[in-house]
Amino acid sequence: MPIGIVAASNRPQYHEELARIATGRGVPLLIQPLPQSDEYADFVESARSLQPDLILCNSYSMILRADLLAIAVRGAVNVHGGKLPEFRGPNPIQWAIIEGERETAVTMHVMTPHLDAGDVIAERRVPIRLADTWRDVLNRLQAATDELLSAELPAVLSGTAKCSPQDNRVARHRPRRRAEDGRIDWSLSVGRIYDLIRALGDGIPPAFYEEGGDIIRVERLSLGEVTMLVFDPGPGQRRLVRGDVRLLPTDGEFVDFRVLRGGAETAIVRIEPIDLEARVARVRVEPEDGDAEALAVEFARTELGFAVGG
Repeated sequence: MPIGIVAASNRPQYHEELARIATGRGVPLLIQPLPQSDEYADFVESARSLQPDLILCNSYSMILRADLLAIAVRGAVNVHGGKLPEFRGPNPIQWAIIEGERETAVTMHVMTPHLDAGDVIAERRVPIRLADTWRDVLNRLQAATDELLSAELPAVLSGTAKCSPQDNRVARHRPRRRAEDGRIDWSLSVGRIYDLIRALGDGIPPAFYEEGGDIIRVERLSLGEVTMLVFDPGPGQRRLVRGDVRLLPTDGEFVDFRVLRGGAETAIVRIEPIDLEARVARVRVEPEDGDAEALAVEFARTELGFAVGG
């Protein structure tokens, strides 16, 4: 049973909700101040007076120093919403989607003064599907977290949990994302821009671009819609051309193009998914046009990251 709840002073937007939870459970709510503040020593003493068996952190935004980590009999355990050691640091869901990962994890690990660097107790992996937004992945991780805690906390509390050290050779620490980081770079592939868009928005600063001095914010676009933004006549102004063949993106079920030769429309290209999660598609051109098909196959491979099959 929890004997106290601690909230981070740098996230005051959650204090009211946490206060309601603490009141409902009949436990105190402590607010962790910055270490350099006058209130910090009193906060540590208040936490120590609770005599906790374990400190359990989940989606916490402040570092716990050694003086805090030492007050619990079983130490401190963190539940991190990303794979470790590959995705240390803040915003692990966003970073995993932006970097094109096809799975992520919730990881339970021992806390040390170094961020997300302690021994791993257990993890639960979940898929990142092509149509997912960050909210979809978060919901999947929350369900996995509930199962992880139910299965692993008894061993942690009894002191019998088995731990594995992280491989620091593959460790990477991601920085906290800023609103400015959502600016779209049109030189990136369609797939990478699509990943950026679905990793942001829906309550956090979205992806955006500037046009005519205006900020245009974009959320929840399909791959076809992103293609229409990236390539001419969209704001990205890139062109799909090979010889006298040009592909112009158009509305369709997945990703479709009009084929232009010498300025005249001669065919329609359709890129059709065979297996979305395996990233496999087919290319159809009506009527047949070998040059247009070759250009579309190259697009599917380099811009979407899809293999092309029959």
